[in-house]
Amino acid sequence: MSYNNNNNAEKSRQTVQTCCSDEENSFMLDDHEVITEDGYILKLQRLVKREEKISPEDAKKPAVLLVHGLTCHGDNWCLPHVSLSYLLVEQGFDCWIPTLRGSSMKHVSLSVKSKKFWDFSFHEMGVYDLPAIINYVLDLTGNANLSYVGHSMGFTVLFALLSTNPEFCSKVNVCVGLAPAHYGEYIRGLVFKISLGLGSCVGASSYIRRHPITNRTTHKHIRYVVPKSKQIGFLSGCCMHPSGEVKSQNSTQHIEKEIYWKRSANKTSIKVVCHGLQCFSAGQLQMYDYGRSTNRKVYGQPTPPKYEAVHISTPVATFSSTGDLSCTPQDVARLSGELPNLISHIVIQDKSFSHSDFVFGENARVQVFQDVILILLKYNKNIK
Repeated sequence: MSYNNNNNAEKSRQTVQTCCSDEENSFMLDDHEVITEDGYILKLQRLVKREEKISPEDAKKPAVLLVHGLTCHGDNWCLPHVSLSYLLVEQGFDCWIPTLRGSSMKHVSLSVKSKKFWDFSFHEMGVYDLPAIINYVLDLTGNANLSYVGHSMGFTVLFALLSTNPEFCSKVNVCVGLAPAHYGEYIRGLVFKISLGLGSCVGASSYIRRHPITNRTTHKHIRYVVPKSKQIGFLSGCCMHPSGEVKSQNSTQHIEKEIYWKRSANKTSIKVVCHGLQCFSAGQLQMYDYGRSTNRKVYGQPTPPKYEAVHISTPVATFSSTGDLSCTPQDVARLSGELPNLISHIVIQDKSFSHSDFVFGENARVQVFQDVILILLKYNKNIK
């Protein structure tokens, strides 16, 4: 069944304020809703300068999508003092920030309490969420194409889309993958190494894949496991990143802990996690593995099909860091070598720069964002 987005812009547009920071006086978020072909209602926000009202002239600006990673939310791109989105708007880009299914908790007919609502992996995010978002932005702005920045799973979902629907390659003029989650051969960290083996074993369970990871964000869970008197000290003493890494208070990438914890973990389906672990364990990015019997019914073959990089003609730049335990430079280098139109693979030589720091890191502006902006400007030469 298909759902029409044509009337969404007017009825769902709402101007709201960004996160609390000095920038809140300079920027606003214009809210939109996008409905996917399978009925999920996604939150899509457009970052604009407060003094500039949205006008037809905005359609002339090059559009860029900033897509979040696993269990994150579009708001992650609007942290105070650490925001790529603010820099892009200052450079003259039309910046759009979507929130994918799971983190977006609405559907045209399904209840979020139903098992069917949670029966999705990153495949559905790629083949349903991104086409709806990309087409919506291009239709509204009148642009022929847009640029794309994806963090971790935010890159994986685009890879799934472009490899299975190559016609979308012409709609994305350049893609930047920040710590792209693709291969896991060189993953470091005990939590991840233990998780790899479990992913394939439990991934085929219908119970597991149809339930959300959590109904509470990480900082709310802490309230149940850390005594109230210790919570402030716990939050200020360390920062647990989605990748499973723990950073001390002395880290060069120290950020405002309360803000991070409130924004770092949102709801998603366990099937998404199982799918990622299956791919890491199999050593290739492939569609969801339901087991040989169900695979034959779903795919017509005993093993899940692979997402093939050869179909992706879009120029792609990748970034990795020596301090990233989950998406290591070696694994990102392998992915980069398979991309037909690779621009560059930039490695951050900083063992304190972790997986989340590509979005949240205090030094990300210097170590990552400047290079990202230069790449985007190169492929959007008409920018004013």
